Amino acid sequence: GQVIELEMVCVKGIGKDHAKFSPVCTASYRAMPEIQILREGFDDESKKEEYEKLVSCCPMNVFDIEDIGGEPQAVVANPRRCTMCRECIRAPGMEHKVKLLRKSNHFVFTVETVGAISPADIFKRSLDVLAEKCKTILQELKSKSG
Repeated sequence: GQVIELEMVCVKGIGKDHAKFSPVCTASYRAMPEIQILREGFDDESKKEEYEKLVSCCPMNVFDIEDIGGEPQAVVANPRRCTMCRECIRAPGMEHKVKLLRKSNHFVFTVETVGAISPADIFKRSLDVLAEKCKTILQELKSKSG
């Protein structure tokens, strides 16, 4: 028989005080990709082969081929998956067939957790903190101007 005598102290804190209290290991954002397939760049004779080449050169499986109006068409099936790696325009002959842009008013947030709080809950709580900080700033502005 072994016995362990233990005395513990529990402290609730926030990440602002110390990183050990932060339930997030990584939080990032990026602009949403906007990918345009320039139809005039594809040769009518070998469209299907060029579309297949476009689909196969993308490591993130952003593109797909769909039958539209009885003809195969390359489409941007999963734009959120695009990491802007540029493989689709590095492939020989593709630089004038695909245009990569970023939407300036649309962002993709990624929150990874290591704790018991879900990413969605962390995001909601962060919005509450942001709203509270905005209220504080507005109050300070009103008191300085008034």
